[in-house]
Amino acid sequence: MKIKFIIFLYTLALFITGHSSDLFAQSAPVDSLAVGSELPPDLRSGKSLMIVDPLPDPKDRRLRGEWLSIAEEAQPFMKRSGIDVVAAYHMGDIQSGPETEKALLQVFDQRNITHLVLIKQNPGNYVVRVAAFDKNTFIDPKTAVWQTSAPDLSTALNQLYRAAATSGQELKNLLILENALPGKLITPINGRRSEFYDLNLQSDKLAVQPFADTAMIRQTMAYYPYKYEIVDPTREERELRSDGFQFILYYVHTTGESVRDILEYEIDPGAESYESGSIRDNKPYSLSFDKDLPVYKFYIKHIYSGNVFLGKTYDAAPDWQQALTMYIANLRKELMGN
Repeated sequence: MKIKFIIFLYTLALFITGHSSDLFAQSAPVDSLAVGSELPPDLRSGKSLMIVDPLPDPKDRRLRGEWLSIAEEAQPFMKRSGIDVVAAYHMGDIQSGPETEKALLQVFDQRNITHLVLIKQNPGNYVVRVAAFDKNTFIDPKTAVWQTSAPDLSTALNQLYRAAATSGQELKNLLILENALPGKLITPINGRRSEFYDLNLQSDKLAVQPFADTAMIRQTMAYYPYKYEIVDPTREERELRSDGFQFILYYVHTTGESVRDILEYEIDPGAESYESGSIRDNKPYSLSFDKDLPVYKFYIKHIYSGNVFLGKTYDAAPDWQQALTMYIANLRKELMGN
């Protein structure tokens, strides 16, 4: 399951973007993905999720673009088509980190989700895809997806409606939402949530799964004062624990507002930005980031208990190296005094 789950990171991105980068091309399952002519079975009798990937904010391309209006425009077409979309998500919140993705998979499986409707906004068109939901990987790379595209969203959605109406599938979904419902973000925290660091980090080894170039990770982790090791990302937590690791480094990467929601920080409904703080040259400093700017927030998890250590200071940043450096600096200040 773990290997399949890592493949998902490539697979779902390929579905959404409609093209492959060099990174995606390295994955054989992605190369073998197929587009089918028929909608997935039981689409009009199961529960679906809508995942929207919009263009960035036109005024500032660093910021998340408007996506809920796309979901709201699509929902009436879902109802006409007999597709029971029970919640809509932004793609960035789905792909926000390894732990959050696993938490979402578990919740979606519990909710008996059977299908995904993927809407991608490009500069010149919209691409709509429909895929069967896989509880281990979101989408099984061996299955085909239905796909259409058009210069405007309504045309693409009408094509989906016609495909559903002529599919021959029995319509059992009779109570479908009138309006799009934003999906609830799921926290990956199963143990105790702590805004400090565990003293046992001083003696126990930290596992770091490679999430970027390993040389760059080592360069940033050089400031970490205790033992750590970059580990095989396919090894389960229980296997890492048997290897002698008691802690593991994780992150969440999505908009600042969503990061705070996922990690159970206080949310100010009127806030336009959030402050992050750390230590530089033994002096505290703070930075402010727009709530719609994607940021990284690192945390350490105790593998056995599931307890999560966020640190005393919220230290998210748009660049992973900056965010990890800030997190380590705060850890050093608390545990070492420098």
